[in-house]
Amino acid sequence: STGEKVDMKYIVAAILLFTTLYVSVGDAKVEDQVECSVCTIALSWVENKVGNNRTEENIQNYLDQVCEFIGPGFFYTCEKIIYNNTVKPIIVNGLEENETPERICQQIN
Repeated sequence: STGEKVDMKYIVAAILLFTTLYVSVGDAKVEDQVECSVCTIALSWVENKVGNNRTEENIQNYLDQVCEFIGPGFFYTCEKIIYNNTVKPIIVNGLEENETPERICQQIN
C-alpha cells in the first residue's frame, strides 16, 4: 500500500541518519545537524499521518507516537525535541498553519 511505501522512505532516511551519527560521534556541530534531521524526519512523518486533518488534537496524537517510530537509536533525541513544553506549541502551530517540517525545525533550533 501507499502508506507502507511512505513509511519505508522515512525508515531509509533514519538509517542514513544513524550511519552519519555513528561515523561522526562527538562533534557538537554534527549533534546539532542530527537533532535538525531527527526533527525534520519526525515532523515529516507527523505531517504525512495528519494529512489534511490538521487539528491540534490530531497533530498531538501523532506527535505522541512519532518517537516510537523513529526507533531506539534516536528515541532520546526525538523526545528531547518533540516533548519539550516550550517547543511543542510551536510545532503544533506550524503544522496547523501548513508550514514545512524544515521551516518548523529551523524555528525551534
